[in-house]
Amino acid sequence: MVPDAEWVRIRRGLRFGQVFEGTVVNVPRPGVIGFFVDIGLAVGGFVDVALLPDQGEDWPAEGTVAEFEIWWADSRQPPADPAEAGRFSVSASRLRRLR
Repeated sequence: MVPDAEWVRIRRGLRFGQVFEGTVVNVPRPGVIGFFVDIGLAVGGFVDVALLPDQGEDWPAEGTVAEFEIWWADSRQPPADPAEAGRFSVSASRLRRLR
């Protein structure tokens, strides 16, 4: 977990529609809850199931490098426990696999 001041700084730099290259790092339940991504910030991102294909087998696998679009960032810092994440979301609507 980053200090609150760092989260405020990071959040101020995020803009709706901003695109980052990132890596899918955890797909805990394909087709059910979404997946976690590393887009090179001190906090992780999350792609919500509502922004993904219905079938989990159509989701990118862990290790997939792609472009991710900022969809939403909560004013609260993401929790330390990834199971409680979801306050920082990126969209897969522009998901473009790079590798």
